[in-house]
Amino acid sequence: MARKPTGKPVGPPKKEVNWEQFEQLCALQCTQSEMASFLKVHRQTLSEKVLENYGEEYSTIYKRFSEVGLCSLRRNQFVLSKKNAAMAIWLGKQWLGQKDNVTDLKDLLVHELRAGIRQVSQESRGEAIEQPALEIKQSL
Repeated sequence: MARKPTGKPVGPPKKEVNWEQFEQLCALQCTQSEMASFLKVHRQTLSEKVLENYGEEYSTIYKRFSEVGLCSLRRNQFVLSKKNAAMAIWLGKQWLGQKDNVTDLKDLLVHELRAGIRQVSQESRGEAIEQPALEIKQSL
């Protein structure tokens, strides 16, 4: 036997998304899973709602609003660097793509090593101290 129509919609009520909160969560670099949990919707529902509201895929919209957070992070990095350089460096590496210039460090180390070798060889020529063969082998 069929049910009588009640005039009420079938299924659970439609989930509403607070788009201002969504944009702020993107700026904070939250993951899709974290945002869905915070907004109390399923991840797939969030993707569908984003497409419906903005007319573009989730990944495109996320990238657009997450870049606002990178600007804030860069500004905070300047403030942090006055008090905590290590934190500013870490944040820059993690979120802003900054990195140590390893080739400069390598070149510096090679230069220092060569200078040290030159200094030791000049000192050994000037002093000409003879060491027993046994001592030389043991030091190696």
